[in-house]
Amino acid sequence: MNEQQVLEALHRVRDDIAVGPPPVLQVHAGAVRRRRARVAGLAAAAAVVTVAGVVTVGLVGGDEDGRPEPARQVENPAPVAWWGDGVLHVAHAEVEIARPWTMVDVGDGVVLEVAAPELGEQAESTLVHVTDDGTQSEIGTQTLGRRLVTDPDTGWVAWAVGSEGEAPELVVLDTRTGEEVGRRELPVDLPRRQVFGAEPAPIAIDDGSVYYTGPDGDYRWDVAAGAEPERVTTGDTHLLDVEAGTQLTTDDKGQVLVPGARYAVSQSGIGSQVRVFDVATGDRVPSGLEPDDAPDQIAFGTDGTITYAFSTPWRRPDDFDPETEIPRSTPPRWLVTCTLGTDTCTTVVDGIGGDEEIVLP
Repeated sequence: MNEQQVLEALHRVRDDIAVGPPPVLQVHAGAVRRRRARVAGLAAAAAVVTVAGVVTVGLVGGDEDGRPEPARQVENPAPVAWWGDGVLHVAHAEVEIARPWTMVDVGDGVVLEVAAPELGEQAESTLVHVTDDGTQSEIGTQTLGRRLVTDPDTGWVAWAVGSEGEAPELVVLDTRTGEEVGRRELPVDLPRRQVFGAEPAPIAIDDGSVYYTGPDGDYRWDVAAGAEPERVTTGDTHLLDVEAGTQLTTDDKGQVLVPGARYAVSQSGIGSQVRVFDVATGDRVPSGLEPDDAPDQIAFGTDGTITYAFSTPWRRPDDFDPETEIPRSTPPRWLVTCTLGTDTCTTVVDGIGGDEEIVLP
């Protein structure tokens, strides 16, 4: 969707929206994990976008399997976890590690998907929980690039386990206790178009329930209550995200409805312009960025802030070969944190080096 269609969609639903205070509904593209998993991502609020490209990971820290080294106690100047120049920065620590394939927020830290760079599409990756003080623990494995979903309020994380051609299992784990809280087999036969790729996948975790894709719709599994799953969408409607009881869906024509959330953030792709909307009115509100600013990635803080990752624009060298090389941004890189709905912004980290882009949750 273009910006006008975004506004039209928001205006259609604004009368049904109960406006409350933040937290902000996190329906932005999640560009890092969507790009590396090569599945459809979400350009928040009103568009489903596909972000193409395969990232090559180089081992700049950690052991030969990509696992992290012991932590150093250092305060993170940014309000969100981030990876840059071979180092993962959590709230109170730094950890040397190769660029993770995926990083997701679990409230008291992050879960990383790590793997050696030479592994192929069906390789097994390791899931590592890194707490805010840098404590690390392996919590499981999955096929490289599959979808991870979390609930930062509870520390739950969910993913699908299983080899190609086998019925995968949906695993739900509590990172706070390290214990598995639920597991069930997922259907293999998925005849309908899938937003998150051809494989069965978890969609979101909210209030003790895990949402996942099914052959005839999407399902809600109340893990906390031990109930059987119930279908929440029909075959031609796709659930994209759930936050605080608010469901974000799209139909087969790409129409997105937003029944609730204070703000919506739209970005048509990595390195494109960011637009922030007040969902209740459909009006654009300040993003804190200049019109020409095009961040590589976006992450929400828990304090009503949004953090943008920037890098120096790529300039095509004279000897560039488009058949064998991939355009990429260059250092130095930096992080800017803005208060949502205002023009108040601060560069929280600058001068970040390294050949690979910053990773945000």
